[in-house]
Amino acid sequence: MFNIKNLNISRNNQSLSLVKNFSFTFADQDKVALVGEEGTGKSSLIKAMVFKDSLDYASVKFDEMSDSLVVGYVPQLLSYQGSVDDMFYKNVDWEFFDYALFNELLNDFGLVDLDIDKRPYEVLSGGEKVKLKIIQELMKQPDILLLDEPTNDLDMKSIEALEKHLKAVNYPVVISSHDRSFIENVANTIIHFEQVKRRTESYQTIYRMTYSDFIEERHYRMTKQASQHTKETEEFDKAMERFESIHDRVHHSLKTATRQDPQAAKNLKDKMRTVKSMEKRLQRQQDTITSRPEFDKPIDFQLNNKGSIHTTRKVLDISIKPLKIKDKVLSKGVELQLYGPEKIAIIGENGIDKSTLLYAIKESLESSGLNVAWMPQSYSEVMDVKKNSIEQLADIKDKEAVTKARTFLGSLNFTAEEMLVPFSELSGGQKAKLYFGKMALDSSDVLLLDEPSRNISPLSLESLETALKNYTGAVIMVSHDRQLIAHVADKIYELDVEGLHLKETLNDNEKKSTFILTDN
Repeated sequence: MFNIKNLNISRNNQSLSLVKNFSFTFADQDKVALVGEEGTGKSSLIKAMVFKDSLDYASVKFDEMSDSLVVGYVPQLLSYQGSVDDMFYKNVDWEFFDYALFNELLNDFGLVDLDIDKRPYEVLSGGEKVKLKIIQELMKQPDILLLDEPTNDLDMKSIEALEKHLKAVNYPVVISSHDRSFIENVANTIIHFEQVKRRTESYQTIYRMTYSDFIEERHYRMTKQASQHTKETEEFDKAMERFESIHDRVHHSLKTATRQDPQAAKNLKDKMRTVKSMEKRLQRQQDTITSRPEFDKPIDFQLNNKGSIHTTRKVLDISIKPLKIKDKVLSKGVELQLYGPEKIAIIGENGIDKSTLLYAIKESLESSGLNVAWMPQSYSEVMDVKKNSIEQLADIKDKEAVTKARTFLGSLNFTAEEMLVPFSELSGGQKAKLYFGKMALDSSDVLLLDEPSRNISPLSLESLETALKNYTGAVIMVSHDRQLIAHVADKIYELDVEGLHLKETLNDNEKKSTFILTDN
């Protein structure tokens, strides 16, 4: 078990508390998913459990936190300045090394052919790095396993392998993830991180249930609390009306009687004391009215385009034989034609380098004269990491543009303080929100998206899906998000060493039952 008592995490130089008075015992068999909007402290909680009070961007205080335990940890960003075998073998306990489990993991994650050798760790693909790190941490047989966005760079086969092994372990697992299918398939406990009252107040709520049940329960609680608040407020308002009517009548009679009938005035003064008592009771009643429900708001925006693309217009016609990066051949050949406002998803195993295909598509689209909105995996390719969020959206010399940018960022749940934070210091989710915000303000004919949901919180992904579905231009995306693909894509293509193949065509009635949503 891993125990936390009264944990508080606050960002340096900011008044916002990320985690406040949090206590929880992570027991064996607990599979805990941390969910909530971007920047609410999910990754900070995981880091605090690993590094205790040594976070460079926040102060960490607690009454109690388990120590002397073997903690497995897969961070969002993986970096190692050394060889692959140094990274792996130096972090494995050989005394209790389980070769059978090791071979099973290599097979399940598709790494049987990966040589753990003297190659620099940095030459591995993003997916290979994540899979190798997950295998390393599982081989530790830890007392607790902490995973921060583990599915970001994994293909679907590897995500399903991870789900299989996480469900099988008998120690607690803590996951921060945007992947709703992954959370639904693994988690039995949800901890919801919220910042309310214009993000000035932070709290966490624990739900001992699956993700889908949590969504229903959260909606039920919010609806019930709102209904109770309305009912009690209406009852109070009626009581106040009766009180004010009685008060005004007694007050008027008292003024008249004081001049004409001293005895009647005395009786009315006694009655006024009763009225004052009634007022105090109403004040106490007002204090007990159920509060209006406060909850974090998911992002909500519309993606603009220059105008609907006619269904007969050829948006893309690309032929690449072979598809390669430098001297490495990725696929024997790729051919793809796209007409009108089609929405397509491209999937494929790690190592096939689907991003290289997207860059080739980007060049082809831009040469066609179409206005292309491009979202790479690394937002810093397009964003100036030194500029804050307002500067990303507006010319700071233009006061009207700055005011418009502030208003728009507020709709994306940025606080006034966060608007002034350099892009490099924003959380992954905040960077994604800002990037989509910039895309929403621009007009485009085609959206070219590389893993668009990788940093968006589960609660905001419905807004993203709706925006993509309603977008009247073309969408080409690489994604492994099963629900996003199922709800948005018209066609699914798979890239492998042989080429790019149409895997499935989906209409609106078929999307929810597609293989993408199938549980393993």
